[in-house]
Amino acid sequence: MKGQNMEETQSRISKSQILYPFTIILLMLAVFNLAGNIFSLIFFLLQSSGFAFTEDTATLLSLALNLIAEIGLILIFFFLLWRKKLEPEEKNMPETKPLLFTYLVYSAESCFLFGVLPIIAEFLSKFEEVTSPYESFFPTVTLLSMPIYYILFFGVLSFGAAISEELAFRRTLIPMLERRGLGTFWVLLISGLMFSLMHTPADLLNGTWTYAIVHFCSTFIGGVALGFVYVRTRNVIYPILLHGFSNGFSGLLQIAVVQLEMGETTLFNFGALWIVITILLGGVIVGYTLIQLYQHRRHPNAPAWIQLLTDRKVVIKNLKLISLFALIFILIQGGFDIILDLVFSLWEPSLEVIFFESVANLLVIIGLIVLTSYFIWYISSPLKIPIFVSEIRPYEKMSIYQYPKEVFRKNRLCPSCGQEIPSYNRFCIYCGQSLND
Repeated sequence: MKGQNMEETQSRISKSQILYPFTIILLMLAVFNLAGNIFSLIFFLLQSSGFAFTEDTATLLSLALNLIAEIGLILIFFFLLWRKKLEPEEKNMPETKPLLFTYLVYSAESCFLFGVLPIIAEFLSKFEEVTSPYESFFPTVTLLSMPIYYILFFGVLSFGAAISEELAFRRTLIPMLERRGLGTFWVLLISGLMFSLMHTPADLLNGTWTYAIVHFCSTFIGGVALGFVYVRTRNVIYPILLHGFSNGFSGLLQIAVVQLEMGETTLFNFGALWIVITILLGGVIVGYTLIQLYQHRRHPNAPAWIQLLTDRKVVIKNLKLISLFALIFILIQGGFDIILDLVFSLWEPSLEVIFFESVANLLVIIGLIVLTSYFIWYISSPLKIPIFVSEIRPYEKMSIYQYPKEVFRKNRLCPSCGQEIPSYNRFCIYCGQSLND
């Protein structure tokens, strides 16, 4: 950045560096799918060999397979972090209390999930029943009598899904997009969109198109909310807590429905009371947010959280390339599954057809892992010098693109790691050392 303006710095970024964060996410999801497919294939081979599974046992094994796949994604994250293939995250501490802020965001999100989403689902049900592909995991009276079910059920919902997905779509993707020049509006939009699209192929293959739409809406709003928590706290722990709590509460509601059929109402009443309180609080927060956005949307001294929600001006010239790769991501992540399903549907359903389809899917995933690994290790690399970092606003009345050119010529060295840091940074992007002194 020394002696260069932002436009000149942006022109130095190659297309491979723009594609790098998306390739990292593809590798993570490929490892996730690989772990799940290997154990699913073993599960299938046991079934075809005559090993008898009861419905409840099959549910427990399916939950275990999902948990193993989620752990696989977590392990590849830490492997990439160890091999220095991931870029550092910002260490700017939030001005507000992070736990309180996280709960307020959850309340606002709940207004949509519990207030608006059921209306959308009811409307779509007029065209086709909204059938979830995850109903086989739902609790039953028999399953609730097994302690191992609680461990696996909440392990998948509140532990595996929360940690693996937050490490991928918040801790990994958001800092990489920011360091390549995207403003917060685009970062939240793209990360939320990719997070929701990750679920769509499985929803279309195993559920109904109506459920796919409902789940897309819920995961997109949830992804944006989780991303908003991350960019304000700069600590992945808080979106993990929010994600884990949201999923865990959904699991408790499913258990409450089963207990209600058995005549036990305590958990159901508690869940209903919690939803009412949360929606009321969330409604107040949403109303307050809309008023503040309207009043301060163009004010130079708008609060930081409003600046985050209204920062739409930072559009780099490679946005079309990013959009194209996001489309390719959708095709690779779920398109092959749908294509293979259509191809093998030409034959009569049999154990042999299912086996060959599983093997073909496994080979596609292995090929994807090989290609993405080659790209990450031999073609591209992490961005060493970030061209943009959100929340860096030493001049509170202007955006980073309005800074005087002289600002970019007064770089200094971090006292902790020795890296060259622009003078307008309040912290070191490499090691997190505070530079306020």
